[in-house]
Amino acid sequence: MNLAVSRTQLLRGKFSRDRQAIRPPWSLPENHFVDHCTRFMECARACPENLITVGSGGFPEVSFADAVCTFCDACADVCPTGAILGRDDPKRAERAPWRLELKIAASCISANNVVCMVCKEYCDAGAIRFPTLHATGKPMVDDELCTGCGACIAPCPVDAISLTPEQGI
Repeated sequence: MNLAVSRTQLLRGKFSRDRQAIRPPWSLPENHFVDHCTRFMECARACPENLITVGSGGFPEVSFADAVCTFCDACADVCPTGAILGRDDPKRAERAPWRLELKIAASCISANNVVCMVCKEYCDAGAIRFPTLHATGKPMVDDELCTGCGACIAPCPVDAISLTPEQGI
């Protein structure tokens, strides 16, 4: 188990690992991203969805609280250092925009036998489905179809949905 904490966490008295930040789509792996990113936030200003915010250490992070990623490439188009791979970068063709895992918490009202299909209704990719026709039971996520756009997160009436970086990346 890796218990390493960052210098900032140590100085602030945070001795547990924070969640890993979600960077803009097609960002370099975390260690390379923080080495290359200027933190000038050009990507955040360019994002038409206002999805990119200032995160820990002043680095850009994605927040699905009120926004959805449309994969428009505006962030990559303005990145001067290549911390976000542009559409013409050959390395980008080999990668998904990001490797995120959609998690649905036990607080999901459908999982608690209340009819709700909001997440499914907002999922244009069709990655969320229900075990019954009555829209009760815990929603099932097809990881192959989920793009990680975040469209299902904000509309959830009980904040039961989250996207997190897949473990081990």
